[in-house]
Amino acid sequence: PIDLSKLVFTLGTYHYWSSRNFKGLIDEVAFYDRCLSLEEVRRDMHRTKSRNDAGLFGYFQFNEGQSGTVWDKVGSKHGQHNGGAKNIVSTAPVAAGEAELVRVPTGSSAASFEVLKDSCFLYQPPADSVDLVMTRFYQVDDLAVGAPQNILEGSWRIINAFGEIPSVELAELAVSAESKFMPTQSGSRAWGVLHRSGWSMNDPWTSARILENASLPLRENSVRARADRGLLTPLQLLLTYSGTPASVESECVTSVVVSPQPAADVLYVRADMELGDIALFDLSGRLIMQLAVPHPRTEQGVDVSDLPNGTYILRAGGTYRVITVLR
Repeated sequence: PIDLSKLVFTLGTYHYWSSRNFKGLIDEVAFYDRCLSLEEVRRDMHRTKSRNDAGLFGYFQFNEGQSGTVWDKVGSKHGQHNGGAKNIVSTAPVAAGEAELVRVPTGSSAASFEVLKDSCFLYQPPADSVDLVMTRFYQVDDLAVGAPQNILEGSWRIINAFGEIPSVELAELAVSAESKFMPTQSGSRAWGVLHRSGWSMNDPWTSARILENASLPLRENSVRARADRGLLTPLQLLLTYSGTPASVESECVTSVVVSPQPAADVLYVRADMELGDIALFDLSGRLIMQLAVPHPRTEQGVDVSDLPNGTYILRAGGTYRVITVLR
């Protein structure tokens, strides 16, 4: 057997033919000491990995911010950029979150995701069984800023279909709005669903194929929406709501960008207005850290090297973000 702990490898080139380099983009490289099942690959394709994942012994996210050392987030096999390789801003839809796979059998037109508390209904039952995967991220895509309604933090989803049928057409959605960022009087607000085709992070969000959008009711913490024809997977979704944003008491929301995600040592927070202070909470709401930001600074680094791996809530400039610490 091969001793994987002593493995030496290169990415994007031949080991003995360095002049033949790969010309393209590489992101989120993970090495396991076991064979992943087809269901695992499909389910977890959009999720960042955890050091607790069974068999994971090497994980490279390329989130260092500058070219040079490439850090192994679960081990010590750190690498170096060579042959002109450099870091660029990633547009891959990969983030911390949770995912669930449901198999829709032949002739069925409904899928219920029990863990995520979502469900969807198809216009036509598939002629062959299909795997539907729903991924829900812990934070919202930053490109959604500027939508006509408030974005519900933690509602960004991606739906994929796998099998002999590469895409399915959705007729109706029931999307759970359960979130730590639920606004007050949520039942009296008007809700909506934004969608975006494919895995693109650059295309604009739209509500063109959601019937009666921005006036959808909230029932049992779920938003149910009917779709016009042509709402096809792969598909991205976001929930919106009317009225005052959940994180502030006025209509003015500071745009805050947090990077890298996940963070290993230092978290960088940037805003379009003065930050004031930065606070970090665990998922139970307990204050972990608070930092006074000098006036009138709009950027600040936060040292998270002493924090254990996990998910936290960051408050900056009156806005909340879900962040992940992972090494």
